[in-house]
Amino acid sequence: MTDPYTVFWAKDRCRSVATAAAAHVPLQVLFGGPHLSMPSFLRAKVRPGDLVCPVGVHDQRLYVLGRMRVTASEVLV
Repeated sequence: MTDPYTVFWAKDRCRSVATAAAAHVPLQVLFGGPHLSMPSFLRAKVRPGDLVCPVGVHDQRLYVLGRMRVTASEVLV
């Protein structure tokens, strides 16, 4: 069974992926980390098959920025 997850992207993160979005290039990787600004997907128990939806806020409005299905979970050291 798959589960949906949301992850908040701050304005600077949204800007960093804007070039890829403008070129209609799909994101291949999502990163998580030990800090509040990049929560750990492993700690949240995100697994292959689950959906991750990045969200952002602009002018007091919540935007769903996309939807990605997890195909693999790897820890990069």
